[in-house]
Amino acid sequence: MNSRQAHGRHGLGVGGFILLAALSGLSPLTSVFILPALPELADDLHTSLSGAQFALSAGFAGLAVGLLMVGPLSDRHGRRAPLILGLVAYIATTVLCSFASDIATLIVFRALQGVCGGAVWVITRAVVRDSYAGQATARVLSQMSMVTALAPVVAPSLAGQLLLFTDWRGLFLALAAFGAVVMSMGVLFMRETLLVERRQNNDLRAQLAVIHGFFRAPYYFLSFAALGVVQSAMYFTFVIMSPFVFVDDFGMTAQQFGMLFGVAALMMALGNQSNVLLLRRWRPETVLRLLLTIAFVGSVAYLVAVVLHAPLSLVIVAVLLVPLAAGASNADITALTLAPFPHAAGSAAALLGACQFGVAALVPPLVSLAGVSALSMALTMLVTAVGAWWIGMAMRARWGLPADPDPVAA
Repeated sequence: MNSRQAHGRHGLGVGGFILLAALSGLSPLTSVFILPALPELADDLHTSLSGAQFALSAGFAGLAVGLLMVGPLSDRHGRRAPLILGLVAYIATTVLCSFASDIATLIVFRALQGVCGGAVWVITRAVVRDSYAGQATARVLSQMSMVTALAPVVAPSLAGQLLLFTDWRGLFLALAAFGAVVMSMGVLFMRETLLVERRQNNDLRAQLAVIHGFFRAPYYFLSFAALGVVQSAMYFTFVIMSPFVFVDDFGMTAQQFGMLFGVAALMMALGNQSNVLLLRRWRPETVLRLLLTIAFVGSVAYLVAVVLHAPLSLVIVAVLLVPLAAGASNADITALTLAPFPHAAGSAAALLGACQFGVAALVPPLVSLAGVSALSMALTMLVTAVGAWWIGMAMRARWGLPADPDPVAA
């Protein structure tokens, strides 16, 4: 691969790169931003905490649906127009969430908000795949994934600070304002990256055939989709359960827990930056296996620390290995998944993302049914980490990032 292929013929540009970073954070930020306000929201809308958690799940479910809808459309109509329309709809549905008068209405609006957020998320991945080739795709996606991974960790702390000045409805208005800023950036900096001659001018049946084609390369798509699912379950178990576990079981104050999530954010940033550096020397599948091993070791250490009632400092050190590895590994999973599909990057990214966020939608209700405790969190994380590690080790002989057959001008 020559340098021109590795870095894209024109690159994204500084403005475009900043835009994609903001877009990468918008959907995951939105998904869990209301987490600290769930008790207040439940009281205000006269529902239970479990009912409020369904509003959290609705955002993830809508996100998965939005990915499946917009991914193929972006392969057919280009990236810029669907992105701008998706941002306009996101702002509108977010404002509607702030005016919900009951929990059923909020769940509907949250699902619609998620659909619009899915449009934004999938297009950012497709734009990177349009603009870069080979291992450069994994490096750029790692930088994008750092924002994606940090957003749901930073979101509760940021929302908690905003709740000192506003209520849960104000959180949605703050998200709408952020969406407006991102849309303005999109109008200014987003240019079309999918050339007309590369678009999929197909009907619905042909689009379904494209998606069916993913499953004809199982050692590429299915193995990495399975990895994406268990990695997502592990990561969102940490994000969604840890606020309850560390405050209720370990007696942390809200401020101390905010500091813990701040440290988790730094660990994710460190993991993603290390991933970028490692990818300069090793192939994505090699780095990914290392990250899966780190997540496995961290989940085992966390379970042992919980069972043995270890000091809180040791519990924290163990559990932070999981977000360190999980956040960074998502970029490598995405790059390896999209590599064989240069003509259908939007559809491939959509299907992978739908699998990941679909699983995330199941976490809050399952947590509500099973009960939240340090032990249940540890067991869930261990099971998912073992699953990811097993897939990684079992498939290692068949993995490989193929030479990009058709690097695309950006």
